[in-house]
Amino acid sequence: MKKVYTFLLIVLFTSISNSQERLPTTVSVRDVDNKTVLTRSFYNSGKPIIIEFWGTYCVPCIDLLNSFKPVYKEWQKETGVKIIVISTEPKSKRKKALKMIKENKWPFEFYFDYNKTLFNKLTQVNVVPQTFIYDGNLQLVEKFRGSKPNFGFRIKKNGERGEKVKINRGGKYDHLDCDLTQYEKVLFSIKKKK
Repeated sequence: MKKVYTFLLIVLFTSISNSQERLPTTVSVRDVDNKTVLTRSFYNSGKPIIIEFWGTYCVPCIDLLNSFKPVYKEWQKETGVKIIVISTEPKSKRKKALKMIKENKWPFEFYFDYNKTLFNKLTQVNVVPQTFIYDGNLQLVEKFRGSKPNFGFRIKKNGERGEKVKINRGGKYDHLDCDLTQYEKVLFSIKKKK
């Protein structure tokens, strides 16, 4: 009898943990036209999606979006990925976000999670950028907090921050503001599993 209970607990725990690792599909967000959209519309015909949470005040977020921009078409061609970017800021920041999207010509899908409903379902840490990479079945494959910048700052003798300096790691993405190697590895691992 103990074995049966142990087995049932393992099955119950596994199904709970797996369900928590799937993208919630019934959460409402707002699109750039301020229309309500359910997250089930994020589905990408069996191909991976990257969900990136950002804020207009967040320099690492902006650097990351600017780094995704030049590789996005290549990644779409090779893996079919769709990048979905979601603002976690209040509605009062909407115009600023729309202006930034237009000025930067970011080619991604943008949404607004004014009350952080989706954000709070996916994470316990209230910090951006946060990235969630899902496979074609909306199953979480990897998540990242923060970004890996390809630059640093010299420190002046008085301890203040000095000039921005590029870091050369000898990698494919050294020319960008952020190193995207970890994202690419995850996307191509999803592609291999198909």
